[in-house]
Amino acid sequence: MWAAICATALVGGIGEPARRMAHIQTARHRALACTAAADAKIDWSFLDGAYMITCPDADGSNPRLNRVKPALDEVGLGDLVTVREFDKDNEDRIRGCYTSHIAVLQEAQRKLEGKKDCNVLVLEDNIDVSPRISPEVLAAVRKYVTEPAMEPRDMVHLAYIM
Repeated sequence: MWAAICATALVGGIGEPARRMAHIQTARHRALACTAAADAKIDWSFLDGAYMITCPDADGSNPRLNRVKPALDEVGLGDLVTVREFDKDNEDRIRGCYTSHIAVLQEAQRKLEGKKDCNVLVLEDNIDVSPRISPEVLAAVRKYVTEPAMEPRDMVHLAYIM
């Protein structure tokens, strides 16, 4: 079983209303966030891969990625995440979001070829750390995606649940 974990809404806040509406649209998967007390150790060993999708600005700068890197370090994902940059699709942002997610999942599939059971985390560069996520909540997610299911799971989308 291949499970892609699109962890968008373990996020605490999305921002202004216009951005909130963008999150509601079909393909707008936002991602992860969790609170880790300074001494809490989060176990990400159930992941076979983790990707951060980002679209740099036209001038090459990337303030969103620069803002999120400390959050990734805070939750123990900083060294585990592979950052993939994509051009913005200003003609159709939903298409751009979709194609970037498909591209990283295809990369993960190539990288993990031959491995039967895989868990891949796909994040976007606008995540926030939420005070509502705890190591216990992540343990429940880990259990859900790693324990045998009555029916196979191809994707677990963790958006707007917290």
